[in-house]
Amino acid sequence: MNDVLADIDAREAQLGSEGAPLRIGRRAAVVDGFSADGRDGWTVGYTPDLALAVHAGFREADAAPHDAAGATAVWRSLMKAAHARLQLPPRDWSAPPDIEEFLV
Repeated sequence: MNDVLADIDAREAQLGSEGAPLRIGRRAAVVDGFSADGRDGWTVGYTPDLALAVHAGFREADAAPHDAAGATAVWRSLMKAAHARLQLPPRDWSAPPDIEEFLV
């Protein structure tokens, strides 16, 4: 699952430049989305060291949908800052010893 959610190259191939904001300079498994009316955005992701979920919601009184992509920008900034502050080096996930890989 980590590899699927962390495949930023595949995301960018499908979304173009819209997938680029999810790059944080290290392996990160990320999923993002919007509410049906476009008023709420969310980004949830993790690295081998940290996990973070961000929700960007808007007041019901707002008449028009907003650009809810703010959740992705906040997620990216917080993850980069947290890894830098904690001085966590980039690394990959390690598989449990009893996992067997097969080419399908």
